Amino acid sequence: MSENEGWIKLHRKFMTWEWYADDHMVRLFVHLLLEANHKPQRWRGILIERGQLVTGRFKLSENTGISEQSIRTCLNRLKSTSEITIKSTSKYSIITICNYNKYNLATTEINQQINQQSNQQLTSNQPATNHKQELKNDKNEKKKNNIAKEIFDYWNGLFHDTHLEIKKLTDARKRKINTRTEESSFDYKEIFQKVVDSKFLTDPNKEWKGFCFDWVIANDHNYIKILEGKYNDKE
Repeated sequence: MSENEGWIKLHRKFMTWEWYADDHMVRLFVHLLLEANHKPQRWRGILIERGQLVTGRFKLSENTGISEQSIRTCLNRLKSTSEITIKSTSKYSIITICNYNKYNLATTEINQQINQQSNQQLTSNQPATNHKQELKNDKNEKKKNNIAKEIFDYWNGLFHDTHLEIKKLTDARKRKINTRTEESSFDYKEIFQKVVDSKFLTDPNKEWKGFCFDWVIANDHNYIKILEGKYNDKE
């Protein structure tokens, strides 16, 4: 009746079973677990339910290597401790394993348990994951702010008390600075030094009044012109 597929579950508590020290009892009971239907099936017009099997003492003896007399004794013991029930006819017996689900969960139950465990694990891990991400974001934001402040201070150190000094590191300036620092060509120390060396850019009396810190960091075209010497003093 049973299909030779799938598996059964034996908990370590099985070792504390009252019949565990009896080899015949263990061998027969495990054999019954393996032979029992894991889903209902019809046999000769009879519905054999999950956890049941159709067998007989001779067949059990043949399959397990246990004598028929010992099979009879073992079955009586299993009945006495409510491990099984037996419905007998003149030709066969239907053995029902009590609490069969303890040893062989249905596939849907297994999936439910796995999903439940996975969901619990995800739920328990989520706060820790979110916290780590928040810490990482805070660290990155702090690093960007430090770099922006460093560039701001470097510029003002060069142009303190001049018309090119900038008074406030605004959020808009931070965003522009952060964008520029992501570009490998933005070497702010070299760029600012070239500005210092260019009277065309630093002379407050020059005709071009639009040059300032914001112009330098506005885009990559502007600071690259400075790096390439477009505003170097002409002899």
